[in-house]
Amino acid sequence: ISERCKITDVDEESSPITRLFTAVCPKPGTSMDELIPITPFEFTIEKTEEYLLHVKGIEACAVIKIDLPFKLDSLVAFIILNKLTDKKHLLTLDKINELCIRNLDACYVPSMIIELATGEIPRNNKSGDIDVDILSQLALRKYYETNIITPRNPFESQIELIWREYLESPSIISLKSNFFEMGVDSLKAGLL
Repeated sequence: ISERCKITDVDEESSPITRLFTAVCPKPGTSMDELIPITPFEFTIEKTEEYLLHVKGIEACAVIKIDLPFKLDSLVAFIILNKLTDKKHLLTLDKINELCIRNLDACYVPSMIIELATGEIPRNNKSGDIDVDILSQLALRKYYETNIITPRNPFESQIELIWREYLESPSIISLKSNFFEMGVDSLKAGLL
């Protein structure tokens, strides 16, 4: 496929989001020699923000892109819910997540949605822009609170240590960590 699309070099070190392309599958019966035109996919977090701001019951939101442990280029949405919305339209984070999954392309669906207390989205005092550093810290803290389950016994500790050494990971590997999101495939598992 890369020859038919004229992809000659993929920078594996770059962010996965910068390596997104769109293409149209050729019609059945198309010659295997025919080139498939591709175009780089323009990814912007504003699309997620715009969608969330149009959801009834969300008063304010901010979306950032950060690298979570074993999950590069994660979108994290911070929202402030409008508490004055009537009871039958009361939003939960699960409902917001379902709406995003249903109405956005997969690359725009936030990995995490965090509700902020009423007030304002944290902003940088000098520029007035969203304070990405504060939001990143909040996202990482929330990620570790909800996703990191440390080993509960000596056997699990030994397995976790083996995985951490194999993956050359300085951070604890949670019992909830996803095998494939950690960069492991069936071949690497066999070697382990």
